[in-house]
Amino acid sequence: LDPNDDDTLVGQGRLAVDGETKMPLRVQVFNMNAALVFEVGYDSVSFTRPEDREFEFKAPPGTKVTEAGEATPPKPGEKDREQVREEAKEARESAKVVGTGWSTVVVQKVETPDGNADQLQGFLNQLPKVSGDWGSGRLLSGTAFSAVLTDDGRVAIGAVRPEKLYQALG
Repeated sequence: LDPNDDDTLVGQGRLAVDGETKMPLRVQVFNMNAALVFEVGYDSVSFTRPEDREFEFKAPPGTKVTEAGEATPPKPGEKDREQVREEAKEARESAKVVGTGWSTVVVQKVETPDGNADQLQGFLNQLPKVSGDWGSGRLLSGTAFSAVLTDDGRVAIGAVRPEKLYQALG
């Protein structure tokens, strides 16, 4: 796959597909300098049908088994599935998508996770500080993607150069 897009950091994507089954076996992503930046694939694969016993579940001794349909109420402070789904829906709806295809940038408001703020800030302090008409923040720039976490709590991420993130934030 050739992005044929001057704004993306992705130079090429490759798929290895089994000739008989058409099953994808490996995915590789290369940056603009033809360096491999991501790869996932099988070391070995068998297309034989597994025996039925492979799908039998036997809980380890002492394990409490909850049958489907028996919803366990969340513990105090935990979110139930419906709350998580609603928050995910709100996040999708509030995301700003700029650009198309390989040079798409997503801008999203993020919340600092409770209890991890010090660790997150320690990590962010190691990243270069950047600023522009969009405000200021910290830049994480890789060979296949870039991300900016702004001081006002937004994140912009994409397989693009930082300048494209700044434009999307503006």
